[in-house]
Amino acid sequence: MTYTQTVTRDGETTTATISDTAALALVHRANRLSAQVTATKDGTVTLTRTRLVFADTDGETRETTTVITLTPDIKPTRLTDTQYGDLGRIRRGTGTARLAEDGSIRVRLSRIPPAAAKRLLDRGLVAADADATVQVTLAGLLAMAAHQHKVWTVGVSETVGGDFTRYHTLTGVRLERTGYFVTAYCTCHRLASHQTERATARRAARTHLEGELTAALIGA
Repeated sequence: MTYTQTVTRDGETTTATISDTAALALVHRANRLSAQVTATKDGTVTLTRTRLVFADTDGETRETTTVITLTPDIKPTRLTDTQYGDLGRIRRGTGTARLAEDGSIRVRLSRIPPAAAKRLLDRGLVAADADATVQVTLAGLLAMAAHQHKVWTVGVSETVGGDFTRYHTLTGVRLERTGYFVTAYCTCHRLASHQTERATARRAARTHLEGELTAALIGA
């Protein structure tokens, strides 16, 4: 997989095509420099660093901001449970994963079969370097986070209890307002946003997901 790298600095913008390995290296460098890292559900990653530099006048400084946007050339891939488990083993292997001559990926005492390994490689979820060491790519890290945080919205009505208090049909949460409600959920169980409009619930779901994608990269 490749990324379109767009760099904006001092009012000038340049673009280039870089590999996923190079993109992941930029994310690691941004983390080391305490730059702002954000990710969106379409796989785009933005790195923003603001710093002080010397101005043209002696003794004075000015603030300059560099923004690097990494846009993937293909849409993010949804993982199966098996693929998520395989990527997890490779990550936990901390550099011990190797691409074998038969096309399989060997991680310590486990083995990912050739067909499954090929799918991971072809979809840009892992990459093998010159000495056959396999690592999870930037796209792979985002896919793993998205697999952990599957979000959706559900429209429900309220129910009325014996004391005429209204409750959310699915969650049992007491409602301050009556009518039709749309709730955003996530498989992590840390999101249950009750809204009166579907668009608002979808925004809540997207905000939650993109926050988790960003967290995955900050901790990479």
